[in-house]
Amino acid sequence: VGAGAEHTCAVSTSRELWCWGRNDRGQLGLSELVDTPSPTRVPGLADVISVDGGEDFTCAAVGTQVEGTWATWALRCWGGNAFGQLAAGSSGGFRVEQADVALGSSVNNRVWGLGAFHGCLSAIFADPELKMQCWGLNTDRQASSSTGPLGGTAAPFVPYPASAWTGAFPPGSVELGAAYTLFDLRGWGANSLGQLGPTIAANEQERDVVTPGPGGSHSQWAGWTHSCRGTHTTFKPAHVGSFACWGDNASLQVGVDDNGVQIAPPTTILTFNPATAALGQRHTCIDMLWDATDAAGWKTSVKCWGANDYGQLGQGAVGDPVGIPTTVLFPD
Repeated sequence: VGAGAEHTCAVSTSRELWCWGRNDRGQLGLSELVDTPSPTRVPGLADVISVDGGEDFTCAAVGTQVEGTWATWALRCWGGNAFGQLAAGSSGGFRVEQADVALGSSVNNRVWGLGAFHGCLSAIFADPELKMQCWGLNTDRQASSSTGPLGGTAAPFVPYPASAWTGAFPPGSVELGAAYTLFDLRGWGANSLGQLGPTIAANEQERDVVTPGPGGSHSQWAGWTHSCRGTHTTFKPAHVGSFACWGDNASLQVGVDDNGVQIAPPTTILTFNPATAALGQRHTCIDMLWDATDAAGWKTSVKCWGANDYGQLGQGAVGDPVGIPTTVLFPD
């Protein structure tokens, strides 16, 4: 599942892509620029692996495997391109048609994400000096903590030299907020609403990200101005753990009934570790299906909360914000 500012997409067990919500810039990948409150299959996409959304654009990773190895892999994007967020070599306008991002040749361990107007991908590249590529807007150092063009770029650039990385690489998690970036347990960029952690600062070059509590492994996700993390309790089944959020809660996207800024300590939303999550500008979605062989279960496993003025929650109609996880209504 992947969430943009006011749209959401989900990958089915047959690896098709379904999207719903706002569509004024072609972010749903449909031929007509009409908002769609009900999930609609995106034509022309097959073998979808994962999806993410930006302010007004969407990217999906597509590929095929042969004996457990990716024989083909591509990152395909469409929608708005005002700041070069489609990495198409130019900026401006929008594009409904899907096109591949021109990234360096990567061979394994690809992790990627989208912010409001920027994207990043880390991988094991064929070029040993290349560890990560980012593109799009960089006004708050969201694409790189110390280097890179401050305005924006329509072509992927390298935010860090290879020598800047220490420890294990690539990181296990790449999550981009509107104007901030989370890599594993660290983050950088804008922090005006506490989306990076326990203190508020207008801009952070680099800092530790708040941890929601004790446990085993962690997965983290970034929204526009709020963040969430799933904690998996060590030596337990994958779903045993918790899900907590922090940051901006003006539309109940953190999952707290009290509208406003919810700073650390994070608020536990679920005593359950979701399989994955996606955070939009003002809404949050999770996928609670861990059993990939359950062909029908995915239709009841996606739950969302927060703003619903453009149909972001997939309820078949627009409405007021919802502060509790609500099941998305996929068609039969």
